[in-house]
Amino acid sequence: MESSSHGRVQRLATPEFRIIEALQYLHYTCRQIHRNICPQAIIVNKRGTWKLFGLEFYENIIGPDPTEMMAVTPWSMKVAKVAQPNLDYQAPEIQTNAHCNILSDMFSLGLVICACSTMASRSYKPATTPCCT
Repeated sequence: MESSSHGRVQRLATPEFRIIEALQYLHYTCRQIHRNICPQAIIVNKRGTWKLFGLEFYENIIGPDPTEMMAVTPWSMKVAKVAQPNLDYQAPEIQTNAHCNILSDMFSLGLVICACSTMASRSYKPATTPCCT
């Protein structure tokens, strides 16, 4: 049973690794934060390779340290959901105080991996009314 479990982990690790590589390129080469890592921003091609899309909400990294927090536009109930990043997969620091860094993207990717591996629509339920309105 352990070997089949290990095989499952092996199979899951490959597609997610492609997204991690894409994020590494985005964060360190392009110096951008995606800000909307969610299942809708990941396309799977015929070969089963995951591709990262949906750069509508990216932010440029301004300072020298990509892990330094930067202010972003807060999620607002006054704006249509389709015109904002997916709240279900946003990191807590974005929801609570409208700040993010490259680790916020990694948190969101973790939620996507959990949702995909458990076939759930989302891994946790954010507050229905975020602190940032």
